[in-house]
Amino acid sequence: MLKTIQQLQSLNVLVIGDYCIDIFKYGSCTRLSPEAPVPVFDYLYENKMEGMSGNVYNNLINLNINCDLIKNKENINKIRYVDIKSKQHIMREDVNENKICELDTEQIKKY
Repeated sequence: MLKTIQQLQSLNVLVIGDYCIDIFKYGSCTRLSPEAPVPVFDYLYENKMEGMSGNVYNNLINLNINCDLIKNKENINKIRYVDIKSKQHIMREDVNENKICELDTEQIKKY
């Protein structure tokens, strides 16, 4: 495995793909709403991290692999509401859907 990683470190890698910020909002659901039979989410804290192609890019960088990223220009946020006791996702909210990024063929020739 170490030899394979060392071989990969000599490569120039280009990651192309959708990019988002993953936001995990943690809280507890201890009661149902009086308006509808849905849980009431009591927010406690959140964690943010790069997701989708950003996650792949960061994994390669952490392996000391020379890497670049081409991603969508718009901000995409994927917000997940997670019950802290059960670790179950209650809901996911997607904000600001993306458009396809345009590739410059000259830019990708070095990979």
